[in-house]
Amino acid sequence: MKKSLLIIDTFDASISTFYNQSDVNYEVYAIEYSTHNQLLKNNIPHKISEKLLELEDRKLIDEYVIKATTNWYKIDSIKNSLIYDSVSLGYLLEQELFFYFYNFYNKAIICKKIIETQKPQQVVCHTEVNDFIKQICNANNIDVIIKNKSSSKSLEFDQIHIKYNFFKIPISLKISRKNFFKLKNIFEKFVFSIFNLNANPTKTGSILLTEFNPVQYDLLINELSKLDTNVILLNQRRSAVWNYQSFKIMKNSKCKIIDLNTFQNKINHIISSESKSFENTLNKLWKLDKDFETFFSIDENNIWNSIKKSFSNTCTQRFLEAIRQILLLNKFFQSFNVNVF
Repeated sequence: MKKSLLIIDTFDASISTFYNQSDVNYEVYAIEYSTHNQLLKNNIPHKISEKLLELEDRKLIDEYVIKATTNWYKIDSIKNSLIYDSVSLGYLLEQELFFYFYNFYNKAIICKKIIETQKPQQVVCHTEVNDFIKQICNANNIDVIIKNKSSSKSLEFDQIHIKYNFFKIPISLKISRKNFFKLKNIFEKFVFSIFNLNANPTKTGSILLTEFNPVQYDLLINELSKLDTNVILLNQRRSAVWNYQSFKIMKNSKCKIIDLNTFQNKINHIISSESKSFENTLNKLWKLDKDFETFFSIDENNIWNSIKKSFSNTCTQRFLEAIRQILLLNKFFQSFNVNVF
């Protein structure tokens, strides 16, 4: 009787039906802990894959992840294409990509370990690294059945976690990055105009503060307001005014707030043209499969086809966002004379 493995990172209805209707006695491996819990609830005997990893395996995963995070955009064939206005766009994503790459390298090395230690004759896989598993099985003459599962893995800040206290009631919610910035823009446009918090273009010297929380730096803002110069606050992530205390600090200070979106209409045609041109460059770049396969390799196999769709889509979106921000910042510096940053 041949040894058959079922490797899954997500337990869903299709896998439940497949397992229950199969005549094969599968040895089931759960990659995710949440999958382990689902299998327990459905009374399906299984093993937790993480337990197979030894200290050296975990060190190896870290090495792969750090290398991928800090060096993928330095591949010779693509590095020059990812520089815009002297800014390395790949570098901007390093912080978020660590956890993205960890997800894939961790699963890939776990699956590799399972197959190497168990030496099966057949593998059924329902994971984000199906293609990687297929490569290993083909190289070792192991029958492989792919249960399709595309990767929808996102980056850390694709979901924004918002925490507020409504009187004494704590409110916590997650919204998409896109919706967060939409709400932020609407809120700031309304509040800044009503209470005269908008900074107006000027050629006189200005002090620029970036990503400052007025509640934490209220003394600094008050002291700077005493100077005979303009003080401008630029917050591209969290709004400068986010509760009553921050509003009161800004209202009572000489500090004004710049909203880069006010420059959008003036350079919209430039943003559109530059974005379209750069997107065409990226579309060509993502087709350099051989280069990416070599870089994202684990021994003789690679995870490129497992990550290609989600990685290229996410990077394209973020890079176009970055180009828009760079162009808006350039317009800002053309309109304001910033002599202290």
